[in-house]
Amino acid sequence: ILTYIEGDMYAKTRINNEIEKSLGKVLASQTNQLLSFIHKEAIRKFDWNPSNIKWTKKFLILFNGSKKELIKDAIYQHDHFVYKNIKNLKHSVTHGDPNDYNLVVKKDRINGLIDFGDSIYAPSINDLAIGLSYALMSSKNLYQTLKNIVSEYNDIYPISSNEIYSLLGLIKSRLLITLVMATKQRKKYPDNKYLSISEKNAWSLMSKLYKIDPYFFIAVIRKICNLE
Repeated sequence: ILTYIEGDMYAKTRINNEIEKSLGKVLASQTNQLLSFIHKEAIRKFDWNPSNIKWTKKFLILFNGSKKELIKDAIYQHDHFVYKNIKNLKHSVTHGDPNDYNLVVKKDRINGLIDFGDSIYAPSINDLAIGLSYALMSSKNLYQTLKNIVSEYNDIYPISSNEIYSLLGLIKSRLLITLVMATKQRKKYPDNKYLSISEKNAWSLMSKLYKIDPYFFIAVIRKICNLE
């Protein structure tokens, strides 16, 4: 019934520049392929969609101290850089979850993208943002990882200025959803370790991104994409 893709999970692989560049190519190719596809079932609400995080605001009470500040900052940046810009973003059916356990790696390249159960009609750039949110978690050099993935992605799917404007907000929104979900589920199922598998790394990355001025981030991505 199912075909088998040989390789190892991205999450279990020692990542190098070639793998990251391959990820950019695969995500962009997927985006291009889905631009001409539509299905009524993809037009739906979905909690893991980083372009709509209004539902997370009621869970601010789950957090305290510096963690609460990180969550509030992510919500603010979403409101300013994503929500106010959403009509300017190209929409299409997206994979919805190119995380590090849905990417198969073989011989220093992405050999497969699996699990289309989260597919949704949303901003086309969502898949790049989601892919980056996981790739950056395991990165020791955020700039190099961004350059590797974004430059290759942009070569196949040219990223618009509006998409660049919303990219960091979407990355942080996906991290926010991960943290809210993990906190909720950990309270409900304290013995299920899988539910919080990305939580520690998500907090670490959120803290790093908090220190980066969003307009500086936009400038960096524009430079990577050979824009002014």
